[in-house]
Amino acid sequence: MVADRPSFLFAYGQTLRDRLAEGRRALFLFKQEKEMIGLANVYFSDSGPPTLHIAEFYIVPSARRLRHASAFLRLLEDWGHKRGANLLRAEVDKDQIVANRFWSAMGMAIDQGGPGNVYTVAL
Repeated sequence: MVADRPSFLFAYGQTLRDRLAEGRRALFLFKQEKEMIGLANVYFSDSGPPTLHIAEFYIVPSARRLRHASAFLRLLEDWGHKRGANLLRAEVDKDQIVANRFWSAMGMAIDQGGPGNVYTVAL
């Protein structure tokens, strides 16, 4: 639990604005009707094959059971591919059990050799 939620949200909001200002980044807010149910923070890299990296991907637990996470992932894949990405990569902390289950279920290749699990799929 965040002790000082307003200052955390302000600082996080500033961090996201700074990242977007760097360019080649996008922030997606996923909504169902008027309720926000998730977000994704992505960026492109061109060192090697053009790659769309998912830096953050979060779906509220109630929407996960409705398979919204996989639908949103497909939207990100399509969006990245249309902008020239050949690969999609997501790095997930190894202790994030639910997140790792999700990414594993998406049929992506996994590299477990580093500090986090890196999931990759061709677009």
